[in-house]
Amino acid sequence: MKIKNRILQKRRPEFLGIKLLKTQAYRNTANLKIEDTEYRIKKALHVIYKYHKHNKRILFVGTPSNAHKEIKQLLKETKHVLISESIWTNGCITNQDASFDPLLKSQNPADKIRAEIIFQLRKKSDLIVILNVLKNRDALKEGYLSKTPIISLGCELNVLEKKSTYKVPVKFNFTNKKIGNSFFYGILKIILKKAKLDNLTANQRRHSVFKINFFNSNTKQMSDKPPTTQLLEKILATDIKNASF
Repeated sequence: MKIKNRILQKRRPEFLGIKLLKTQAYRNTANLKIEDTEYRIKKALHVIYKYHKHNKRILFVGTPSNAHKEIKQLLKETKHVLISESIWTNGCITNQDASFDPLLKSQNPADKIRAEIIFQLRKKSDLIVILNVLKNRDALKEGYLSKTPIISLGCELNVLEKKSTYKVPVKFNFTNKKIGNSFFYGILKIILKKAKLDNLTANQRRHSVFKINFFNSNTKQMSDKPPTTQLLEKILATDIKNASF
């Protein structure tokens, strides 16, 4: 029976890898194997999860312009900020005052939306996640100047490029907006629920029937000290290769 279970476990496909291949929602920019690509994505998600769990502010740049209402509702319960490519304005991160005032005076409804988002950015983010670096180079530059840790998707693994703290050489091609929204919404939903479950008391966990296998690893427990830029490398060093998603 044990041998049979091992064979089944060995043959069982990784959900994330199969999901990526099935939807064809990404293009590998570094010719990595699907296993390596999956590992890098999980590493990035692990950092996002840790920052969220420690109640840190995360700025997501390059999200779908027509994000589902569910996504916005999820983020309302957090400190995180969602900004799409169409709403991005230069100075969002490094010069909010100069960007905010003209938009506030404008009568254009789109400018009003931009003003609301920039107002949220007046408080510095603890982590920036850029979902498509090629289309958001200004955000990468401003994030680097603000000395904020950055997770970059869709970038080359170029050792000379120092602006990104952690790179994921995967470019998501969401030609179908529903695919993009569903993928992004699914990621956020799992992370938020995982953090909520982990914050329950030990007694509550034992009696909880809700089970999440996300980021399930045998690594040492991180300390309760909130993640900072100095602790980012420790988070990245966590071995999550056997995590299920």
